[in-house]
Amino acid sequence: MTLRGSVMVFLCLVAGMMGCKRQQGVNLDGSDFKQIDVIEEFSGSYSGIKEKKELVIQDETEWENLWRALNSIREPLPETPVVDFTTQSVIAVFQGEQRTGGYGIEITQIKQRNDTLYVNIHEKTPSEGGMVTMALTQPYHIVVVPKIDAAPVRFSRQNR
Repeated sequence: MTLRGSVMVFLCLVAGMMGCKRQQGVNLDGSDFKQIDVIEEFSGSYSGIKEKKELVIQDETEWENLWRALNSIREPLPETPVVDFTTQSVIAVFQGEQRTGGYGIEITQIKQRNDTLYVNIHEKTPSEGGMVTMALTQPYHIVVVPKIDAAPVRFSRQNR
């Protein structure tokens, strides 16, 4: 095997190992967890946010900035939904820009134990050989929840 071939095999092995180290969802089934209910939610496949990220929004300015960035691809800009930050918080997750359709992201559970908030996220990827939209997508899921006083917030992503 040539040096180039060896390097390619090594890179493929490293890439495979990295894929196996994806963080799994946290088991939130214990009785010591308090369920956090969703008040309102927004989701979609197209947004102006191209980076993979998780956010907790605690004030009006942050929320307006996020809404403006999320909808920067739309004209006219949709009105920012009203959130009462004295009693509510916003949790937002973004899958990053994808080369095709068939991707998705969803906040599946939000629970609190002691002073920590746990947010489980499922990321959907298209099945191999499946039909997908041939367009760039930026999947997102945003939820409004009762005011979050817990710190830290732990996000856990899981593929399906």
